[in-house]
Amino acid sequence: MRTAAGVLGVVGLAVIGAVIVRSLGGPFYQLPAFAGQIMSEQARARRQVSILLVAMAVIRGLDGAIYATGGIFATLLGAILFYNTSGIGMPISVASFVVGVFCIGLVILRIITVWSALRDGEALIVEVTEAEVGKARLYGTPWGDLASGMAARGKYLDSETGIPGRYYMQQRWATHLEVGMQLWVLRQHGRDFLYAPRNPC
Repeated sequence: MRTAAGVLGVVGLAVIGAVIVRSLGGPFYQLPAFAGQIMSEQARARRQVSILLVAMAVIRGLDGAIYATGGIFATLLGAILFYNTSGIGMPISVASFVVGVFCIGLVILRIITVWSALRDGEALIVEVTEAEVGKARLYGTPWGDLASGMAARGKYLDSETGIPGRYYMQQRWATHLEVGMQLWVLRQHGRDFLYAPRNPC
């Protein structure tokens, strides 16, 4: 049991390490560029978007990869402990299994909600009117460049209606936004769901 758990741990750390190394050469968070491309090609709903491509965009980001890998690792570790331990090992195995399932469920929920928003959401072209970079808020999103501790926040105007709005992103690309730049806003049920670059920053 210890051997299996050790091997599982080494494999999990190796996968996370590989994703981190790969991410150093590009954005940690893959969804904005992917979503921006989809909206550029299909501005109006209902868009043709493969849920498999959405899943790949979510999991290829550092955040999604850590949640997915960590979830699989914790779930398998919990199962191994459950069948090979007793006493105090039982609550530990259950806790590990629950954490693992929660992480996997978070990734699955993210994939489904992004897929739904990309298919049926309203795509708006907006212009940045205020832009600043500061420390990320503690209650911020679990998706994005969490390790940086920085966030971009500002205001925008809808290019068609002139209606103002606000954005907040814990994403590396958003820290390069400046007044006058345009970006995509993917809106669903009247709320901003995802921001994406209209032109690479």
